[in-house]
Amino acid sequence: RMRVMQWEGGSLPLNPCGTFLWGSVEDYTVNIFGVPPTCLPPTNIQVTNVLSTSADITWTASTTTPSLGYEYIVNTTGTPPAFTAAGTPATGTTANATGLAPNTLHYAFVRSMCNANDSSVWNGPVAFLTPCAPFTAPYTENFDGPTWAVTTTYDQCWTVSTPPPAFGYRWQVETDNTGSSNTG
Repeated sequence: RMRVMQWEGGSLPLNPCGTFLWGSVEDYTVNIFGVPPTCLPPTNIQVTNVLSTSADITWTASTTTPSLGYEYIVNTTGTPPAFTAAGTPATGTTANATGLAPNTLHYAFVRSMCNANDSSVWNGPVAFLTPCAPFTAPYTENFDGPTWAVTTTYDQCWTVSTPPPAFGYRWQVETDNTGSSNTG
């Protein structure tokens, strides 16, 4: 049974059996149906060692021992996978997700696989952003084309000075924080 009260001028906490002159009270009966879950999800999902196309996913083991281990899914929507969705199997509490898109927001989900007929709900999402992929030499970019205007929205892997420097735009290659400026 659950009682919901609204007491005008009252102070918290309210006494559910108290009396008052102005307000309202509603009583509800709460019925819980179904069988409690027998396969609980893992907890404390974390994503580390994020590279442009891969990331490590770790989690704390479920309190129910999943005899078939775990499954994980990484997507770019953040929408939990369907209960019937098949994930990538993982036997321990660590997985390396590969084949990820660079410079993209991803979401990780993990679940326990207790037996062939019993799995937990998907736990997640845990969001992470993969960095830009390195460019492979030789690489060509026409920076003086019409698409490189000050008002252009650029790929997050590039940066543009706004407003332009006094001598116009320049390209710069950086390795170990040493730049090559105005050489093109």
